[in-house]
Amino acid sequence: MNYYKLILLFLVLPFESDYCTCPPPRHWEKAASIEYEYSEVVFVGDVKSFSNDKNKFTIEVCEVFKGDLKSGQIILGKNLRSCYPYIDRGGSWLLFGNHSQIFEVNECGISSNIEKPRQLMIPIKSPSVISKNRRIEEKTQRENDAKEAMQNLLTQFRNIVL
Repeated sequence: MNYYKLILLFLVLPFESDYCTCPPPRHWEKAASIEYEYSEVVFVGDVKSFSNDKNKFTIEVCEVFKGDLKSGQIILGKNLRSCYPYIDRGGSWLLFGNHSQIFEVNECGISSNIEKPRQLMIPIKSPSVISKNRRIEEKTQRENDAKEAMQNLLTQFRNIVL
């Protein structure tokens, strides 16, 4: 009986290959250049709505840097099952990926919400004994650095398109 339970357990548990680990980019400028070349489409889009399970979403294309999308076009997007970036909030996003019928972001890419660009944030390497106030200060600084990096990235892409 225990043998059958063990087999059933292995059939029910997810395999490790269903998951991925995405390290944050250390040099976002290099990562952006590589991802730009790798992507079929690069654009700023306004995420408008989500399906009930948040796996699918609609995007209004606002600004196109690469690809055959048009400003004002409404497209359907799909979140990947386990890899970042995961489109989880409305608002403006800088998106890198592929689009045929449905848009999909690049796995482990740097697509990010423009207002809260968390994928561009480098984790803190501070010791665990750091004070709560210092952690908050460092987090705020990282958030500000990520916003600045996002604005620099948008400027860089706008200059490429010109």
